[in-house]
Amino acid sequence: KSTAAQPARYSTTVPSAGFTMTNPRTAATIKAIAAVGTAATLVFLLQSYWRNRKDGEKSSPSSGGGDAASSAANPSAPPLLQPAMEGHLTTVQTIVALHLVSLENPSSASEDEAAFAQFQERKSLADAADQQGNGAVHAAAFAGHLDVLRFLSEECGADLTTANGIGCTPLWLAAGYGHVDVLQYLVERTRMRLSAVFPDGEEAGKEFTRALSVSNGSGDSPLVAACHKGHGECARVLLRAAEGCSGGGGARDMLRATNKGGDTALH
Repeated sequence: KSTAAQPARYSTTVPSAGFTMTNPRTAATIKAIAAVGTAATLVFLLQSYWRNRKDGEKSSPSSGGGDAASSAANPSAPPLLQPAMEGHLTTVQTIVALHLVSLENPSSASEDEAAFAQFQERKSLADAADQQGNGAVHAAAFAGHLDVLRFLSEECGADLTTANGIGCTPLWLAAGYGHVDVLQYLVERTRMRLSAVFPDGEEAGKEFTRALSVSNGSGDSPLVAACHKGHGECARVLLRAAEGCSGGGGARDMLRATNKGGDTALH
């Protein structure tokens, strides 16, 4: 089978995970405010964002997603999206901290209850996504900002497994865009998570291989994306991680998996 048409398919599939979702003026305003430390104004922006998001959830335009009515229902992108994509860890941390400051905790809440409530708020902020399903973790993985991704995961409890609107997980984006350090981190976090859930080693291995092979909407696995884009080291990270899984066939299964066009990673 000729592979001449494959770049065109990827040129519409892979870059569509590119992040054109944030209003540049809003992003610039948030960054500028965070930089000069005007906390009250940034808190106001964060509260406005959540207000707009709640209003958007209540409305259900009959014309469907992607049109002007849908955009008007939720005009603001998640506050962490653009800073995460640009690798501004300090801005991300500042937004999270000021969001927590803006909250009102019940005076009757115990220390544990208050801590749990704050964790839930951090996670909610970190997991917030735009209308295309892109969140801060997708932005950080797409752009290769490991420090931002680590903060979102370890300090905010962000979900690293969620897929965006076209089916790309953070792991897929890291592999497809050649960010080896980010991919290694995501692989290890995946291994740790599944080892805790599946005490049986063989079952954990099968689930681990499956997690490394989650495909996007075109059926392209992270390995296919890495190989097509020429990211050899990313491909090696995935195959080495799968070695010894699924009865020793994890890497072999990944190489044999096909996308919707019938292509494997070797094509």
